[in-house]
Amino acid sequence: MTLAVHLVQPIVPAYRVPVFRALAASKGVDLTVWADVRTTTGSLKGIAADSGFRIRPAPLRWLGPFCWQGRSIDAAREADVLILGWSARSLDLPLALRRARRRGAGTVL
Repeated sequence: MTLAVHLVQPIVPAYRVPVFRALAASKGVDLTVWADVRTTTGSLKGIAADSGFRIRPAPLRWLGPFCWQGRSIDAAREADVLILGWSARSLDLPLALRRARRRGAGTVL
């Protein structure tokens, strides 16, 4: 059995790529990382593509002190396991969690 694991985060920083590759190489895991694919966010440099796992665009928008990454809700529709970062400033987080849980998907914050 293969689990569709969808991980949502602001960007894919280069220092996390080895961890994502190892997770994607795990037996029974089909990993998709949803992230803003711009190459930089503040001082962090990210990547937009990798051969070890899929990256799908999920633009991050700031609305004053709050953020919206609406594609996390799309990720919740497709995931067997949804991994989200915890942020009290995220407006889409409760919606994505609720969507995944209603479908019976596992959720990790």
